[in-house]
Amino acid sequence: MPVDERSFDENNVLRSRTLTEWTVHGPVATNDPIRPANSLAQRDPQVARTVSVIIENGQALATLSENEYETPGVNNNTAPTDAEYFAHLNLKRTKSHHFRNIPLSLAQTGTFSQIAGYFNSSTIATIGETDYAYIPDYKARGINSLPTESRALDKEGNVLTKTQTLFDEQNYLGASSGYLSGNLVSTWTDPSTDLSIPANSRLLRGKPTTTKLWNNETNSWISSCVQYDQYGSPRKAWEPNEDYNSSRFTETEYSSDYGFAYPTKVTTPPPDPTNTHGTNSGSFITTSYDFMTGLPLTVSNEFGQTTKTEYNDALLRPTKVYGLLISPSQ
Repeated sequence: MPVDERSFDENNVLRSRTLTEWTVHGPVATNDPIRPANSLAQRDPQVARTVSVIIENGQALATLSENEYETPGVNNNTAPTDAEYFAHLNLKRTKSHHFRNIPLSLAQTGTFSQIAGYFNSSTIATIGETDYAYIPDYKARGINSLPTESRALDKEGNVLTKTQTLFDEQNYLGASSGYLSGNLVSTWTDPSTDLSIPANSRLLRGKPTTTKLWNNETNSWISSCVQYDQYGSPRKAWEPNEDYNSSRFTETEYSSDYGFAYPTKVTTPPPDPTNTHGTNSGSFITTSYDFMTGLPLTVSNEFGQTTKTEYNDALLRPTKVYGLLISPSQ
C-alpha cells in the first residue's frame, strides 16, 4: 500500500507529495475451534486520511482529506452485520480541508502526522455523507448495497445540497428494444425468467430510475427520470420534473443489427411545442457501427447530412473524418 508518493520535475526537483494513512480490519471469526481465524490476519485496507502537498516557487501548500466508513453494529450504526453485505467497505463520510501554507522543509521531508497537525475542525471546507440501503432481494442479485442519498454539508453541519436516488421503479423498466435473433439469441438470458434467480429478485436491476436534487433556496426537489430496456440500456430520459406520463423526453433506440448493444438513433423533443419562440419540430441523429469493434462509422442527422469516419490504421485510430459527398480531409 503506498504511503508516500512523490513527483519530480525534469530537474529532479520535488513538486508534489501524497501521503496516505490506511486502516485495516482484523480477522473474521470462523466459529470453528478446529480451524480458528489467524489472530494476525489483516484484510480490507482502506484509505483513512490523505495529505496532498504542492510545491511551487519555493512555497508549499497542503490539504487534508478524511474518510469514514460504515461500522456495522457499532455506535448505533444500522448497516447489516452480515459479512456477505460487505457494508464496512462503503464510504459513509468524507471531510475536505482548506489548503494551508506549510514550511518548505516540512513539505519535503515531513511525516504524515507532522503535516496533518496543521489541520483541525476549523479548517474543514466541506463534508460529504452517503446513505445506503441494504436489501436481501438485491443481495441475491449480487448488489450488496444501493446509495440512496448523498449530502454536502458545511463545517457546522448545515446541509448545502443533497441528492436522492430511486431504483427500479416499474414504470421505468418496461421499455423493449426488441429481441435477439440468430446466433445472438444465446448471448443473453432474460433475468425475469431465469429460474436460477430467486423469484423476488428477478425484476431487480439496480438501475437508477429517478434522481432528485434538492434546491436549498426553495426547499424543493428537481427530479429527472430514466427508462431502461430489458437489456439495461437507457431508452428514454425525461426533462427535469417530467415523468413517464410526459412526452418531453429524449429517446434512444438500439438496432438488432448490432445485438441492441449500440445506440443507433437518438431523438430529442422540439424546443418549443407552441412554435412561438422556437421550432416545434424535434431532431434526431442516426449512427452506424462496425459490428466487430463497435467503432462508429457514420453519423447522420434529420436533414440527411452524414459524417463518415475511416479507420485506416493498425490500431483502429481514426484517419479520416469527412462529410459524404464532400471531398475527404485528413
